[in-house]
Amino acid sequence: MSVRALTWSFNLFLRDMAAKGVLNALADHADEGGRCWPSVARLALCTGCDEKTARRALGRLVDMGLIEREARAGKSDVFLLRLDVSLPQNEPLPETTPPETATPNEAQTPPTVPAHPSQRDPDPSHGGSRTIMNRQGTVITRAGRASAGPNGPPRSRLPDSAKWAERLDSYRPWLPFGDPMRGRWQPTWGLNPDSAGVNPLIPKDLLKAWRAKHETETAKLRSAA
Repeated sequence: MSVRALTWSFNLFLRDMAAKGVLNALADHADEGGRCWPSVARLALCTGCDEKTARRALGRLVDMGLIEREARAGKSDVFLLRLDVSLPQNEPLPETTPPETATPNEAQTPPTVPAHPSQRDPDPSHGGSRTIMNRQGTVITRAGRASAGPNGPPRSRLPDSAKWAERLDSYRPWLPFGDPMRGRWQPTWGLNPDSAGVNPLIPKDLLKAWRAKHETETAKLRSAA
């Protein structure tokens, strides 16, 4: 058991209670480096859910970039907790000042109150941008899609292809943990290219080429083993 891993897990803000419980169970089994290898049945027992729920929660934790998973033939998978990752927490309600009392003949203007996070658009794809603050107090702005033009659908504000090509080239999850060439996928980049979902920010041709390379490299490692 690692006190560091447990502290990190319990302090993460997660609305997904099943994923939160599985993450806490992983942290309870982790060593000081954040590595552990409990079975899915063991995680389900510690979390109080069935194995199907625990397995789905593990997939969501991988997609969120909170853990990395390495499959082993005939053995339980190895999990690596990303202890350097933090998620934004709820922002407090804004403080407002009541308007000064006006005379009956004066028109009163209601005060301007900043929108609470629950009233903001949670999906940046609906237009505009989203500003969040992480636990260290760093403000992060995520750009969404541009508003629709009069004669066509909305256009995405995507980083240039060269930047995505560099990110994909540096991410090699088929390599073993600890290999400096393995690289890491940052949570702010969206879904991992090897996840079950499709990251709409990655250009389709680059994503298709990367997944083909992933399958080829993974097959090579399996044949070598």
